Amino acid sequence: MTLTVQNGSFAYKKGASLLEGITLQAERGDVLAILGPNGAGKTTLLRCMLNLCRWKQGQTLLDGRDVRAIPERMLWQTVSYVPQAKTAISSCTVEQMVLLGRSSRIGAFSAPTQTDLQKTHDAIGRLGLCSFTDRRCCELSGGELQMVLIARALAAEPQVLILDEPESNLDFKNQLLVLDTMQSLAHAGLTCIFNTHYPAHALRRANKALLLGRSGKSLFGSTQDVVTEENISDYFGVRAVIGSIETPDGAYADVIPVSAQ
Repeated sequence: MTLTVQNGSFAYKKGASLLEGITLQAERGDVLAILGPNGAGKTTLLRCMLNLCRWKQGQTLLDGRDVRAIPERMLWQTVSYVPQAKTAISSCTVEQMVLLGRSSRIGAFSAPTQTDLQKTHDAIGRLGLCSFTDRRCCELSGGELQMVLIARALAAEPQVLILDEPESNLDFKNQLLVLDTMQSLAHAGLTCIFNTHYPAHALRRANKALLLGRSGKSLFGSTQDVVTEENISDYFGVRAVIGSIETPDGAYADVIPVSAQ
């Protein structure tokens, strides 16, 4: 499944353009990282991609079809979206929350099938949440809830997975689990797109990257070409050093901020 944004522009009412002329493409097996400073419009971009916010100009295409022309039920069978986790007020259990990921595949007056329950438990297990199955979402921390929302997205069996800062509230172990899961899904043929505040995560995990700057500017291309010391300085206002750390398991790219400009 290929997701394409063509010349996408967005502005809030009576405001200057937040996004201007965004063009990108993520294909089957791609991991696309979206980076930029606070206020650059990363979350708004994801919402525009899914028609949750309306482009002022431009369009989003799934395999060449405008998302605005795709019936909602069909769209959410194809795409899963994981927003930033907020404090949950729902008293439903983790199992019930993850099962909601199957809602686009369950008829309005139908009960979940054994397949729906199996896919739910598979997603819970994949994110290491088996001990949480019967806990209520309102009792979870922000990081725990984030993992549950990702499991809910996986239960839907999407072809495109879109995540808004999936690793931001997580400890090191769960950050690695989420990034490993995302990369594994891409290797299996999913199209994965994620916002991140960590340029090093983009360098290590994504083959494509989009840099968003204030005033609507953007830069899209291969991660190695986009996430550079010069571009980090230009878009973030931070002098950074990109290097490689040698470990017994291999070399890992890292981005070290040195000073604000």
